[in-house]
Amino acid sequence: MHIKKAAFSRVIPNGDQLIGEVKVWPVREEAPMLAWFVREADGCLSLQKLIRKQEELDLDWYDNDLRQAFQDVTAEWFTQPQTSDACNRTEFEREVLDYQDVAAELEEHLWNTEQELAKGAVFGAFAHKASPEAGESQLH
Repeated sequence: MHIKKAAFSRVIPNGDQLIGEVKVWPVREEAPMLAWFVREADGCLSLQKLIRKQEELDLDWYDNDLRQAFQDVTAEWFTQPQTSDACNRTEFEREVLDYQDVAAELEEHLWNTEQELAKGAVFGAFAHKASPEAGESQLH
């Protein structure tokens, strides 16, 4: 096992593509990371990016060039030579999606967002969290 915990976070629009964000607590990291999943043409979810959060989202919600709040570590994690405690991208992806109901929540929220967009929704109308953790606010 390479993760301690994973939980659906929100859906993010990225041009014509929707990203399902999952907060992941890897075993070898002190702080949670963000895993971005997209739906491929065949309908399967795949890991697009793995992001290390270096600031709290509530305090620094954008990638500030001076502080590097969000660092894309996808290449670092999945293209570096494998160590004994490392896992490959497919293993990590499966562990995240198989954790409790993460895949089902991703599917549900991506589908709901697609439906809202089809009805003409705009960004603010569908960017939300499934269930806020203590102290975190919902985005509406």
